[in-house]
Amino acid sequence: MGRTMSLRRDIERIIKGTPLEKFKVLEEDRGCVLLMGVYRDRTFIVAFMEGDRSRYAKIVLAECTPSSYWHCDYIEYVPQGLYVFRDNLERLINVVLVKLELMSRSPQDICKLIE
Repeated sequence: MGRTMSLRRDIERIIKGTPLEKFKVLEEDRGCVLLMGVYRDRTFIVAFMEGDRSRYAKIVLAECTPSSYWHCDYIEYVPQGLYVFRDNLERLINVVLVKLELMSRSPQDICKLIE
């Protein structure tokens, strides 16, 4: 749990002043911090995870993913969403923000297109 608390603290420090600052932590579990929030009127789930060699994130539109999968153990395995890999948490968060911007512009019926 210590590793996860450190990850959460690092994420909170880096996202301060960004649109991600308004996201709320849904879950913390073994090297995973799961956030939920609204970006440009779209609700997103973002999981930040630590692997052995890198840090990565999975970004999904909440409307495309059943809420029963909004957990660290499950979110990696849903087919919808985008992954981002970086070796540095600050760079990872910057790329997540770019992906959120792109995904927020997707058509409202995007879930039907990606089934």
